[in-house]
Amino acid sequence: MGVPGKMSREEFNDQVVGMETISGKLLDSSGNTFEEVERELQFQEYLWGQQSHPDFDGEGWAHRVWHQDQLDTRKRSMTRHGDTWEGIAFEELHEACLETEPLKIRQELIETIAVLTNWVADIDSRA
Repeated sequence: MGVPGKMSREEFNDQVVGMETISGKLLDSSGNTFEEVERELQFQEYLWGQQSHPDFDGEGWAHRVWHQDQLDTRKRSMTRHGDTWEGIAFEELHEACLETEPLKIRQELIETIAVLTNWVADIDSRA
């Protein structure tokens, strides 16, 4: 579903292909995946402008209990079924959501991005 008055993702991508990056959020664009992510960042900035949101919903205790429960469930599932990209990615994200210090949250999110990037590379290698 598009945003009224805005280009579609495809139209936006056609327009920015070959342009210098404007967001500067990814410094290493040695692979195609990073270029695709950069285009997506540009598209999101085009649609919504520069975004700034709270890290968490402010539910505190309930938020932490839910994420810890998800991590525990993931560990039980991994023991029974082995690792999956989905499980690894959600594990990293839940770990980020359990942190309270910004630098630790950031590190967990970097780990999440790395896992997601590896997942994309694995999908690409099967194509």
